[in-house]
Amino acid sequence: GAGRAPVDRMIISRDGKRLITICERAGPGDFGVALWDVESGRLIRQFYEPDEQIAAFSPVDETFITTRGAKPEELWDAANGEVIRRFDSSETANDICEPRGVVVSGQWLYGTTGGNYGTDYGAVFKVKTDGTGLEILHGFTAWQSPARTNSDGTAPQGVVLLGDTLYGTAGEGGSAGCGTVFKVKTNGKGFSVLHSFSRTDGATPWAGLVVST
Repeated sequence: GAGRAPVDRMIISRDGKRLITICERAGPGDFGVALWDVESGRLIRQFYEPDEQIAAFSPVDETFITTRGAKPEELWDAANGEVIRRFDSSETANDICEPRGVVVSGQWLYGTTGGNYGTDYGAVFKVKTDGTGLEILHGFTAWQSPARTNSDGTAPQGVVLLGDTLYGTAGEGGSAGCGTVFKVKTNGKGFSVLHSFSRTDGATPWAGLVVST
């Protein structure tokens, strides 16, 4: 089957032709990612590797990226479920660990990586929708024990795009160790902390932002 538990997340392509579901599979601790044809209900492909999750469709719904074992792994063809490209370890090293949600603009995907507690502390990145051109826009700095404080935050939770600027939250770090709200340009310049939480005004923002224009 394509999952035994209720679907945790669904992502539908912009043209309404493809659907990706994420649910718990018949394996302890595993998650099932499945690609479906919406009109017929046909299962195009199920991904059996443990911990594989979906990042996003490309702007024209022709491709999507999956992650496995807390690292971006493959770029897939949404029409037939065949792999187009596999990322090698040099492209997914250091700051690229535990990728979170992404946003799409033109030929670029922008997103965050949550880090790997104790070895790295997360990053904001961009990568082209064909899987090339991976760049780290900002790598978050190590926090200081025991309060987990630093200058910019750690464990970023996703970004939203407004013009040429990405805005996001970091779940930990900052001047009080309680997380931050930050911004950075899509070219990696102009990173700044907009707010550092201090518990009196909230703490540990484990969710992304929404934009109201």
